Amino acid sequence: MPLYGGSGSIGGSSPILAGTYTVATLPPAAANQAKYAFVTDLGGGADMVLSDGANWKHIRRGLAGVIAPAAAIPITPLMTPTIILLAGAMSTSVTLTLQTQNLYPGFELTIVRPSALGTLMTIGIAVQGMSGVKNILGSSWTDYQWDGSALQTLRNSSLL
Repeated sequence: MPLYGGSGSIGGSSPILAGTYTVATLPPAAANQAKYAFVTDLGGGADMVLSDGANWKHIRRGLAGVIAPAAAIPITPLMTPTIILLAGAMSTSVTLTLQTQNLYPGFELTIVRPSALGTLMTIGIAVQGMSGVKNILGSSWTDYQWDGSALQTLRNSSLL
């Protein structure tokens, strides 16, 4: 398959795996370092992923999804959209549980909270036996990143 009008090869092999995959059918990342694969069931829609030799990773952010606030929301890398808009009535605090399946250092997640949900939301964060609590103000967004041992707050802001 030609890549940008060329031979489609880098170093004698294509950087793009043939066919389409689901997250469950992706071949081992270790055997496909620096290769791309098209995945049909990524959270937020079909897109390409890239192997770093240890993990399959999103190649771009922006896969968004709307999720109704619930007491427990599981977050599974590659399967859950990387941008989550919490929409709908909220009557309880929310616990986001970051699943270890497909989790890799550098995984980023954005939570967007419209003002319609009230002025303050408490989000419990649980992952690999650790937990913590983060507060998110109404009309705001917060970016989180998994650093390999904890979920860190990267940036946050109130929406205008």
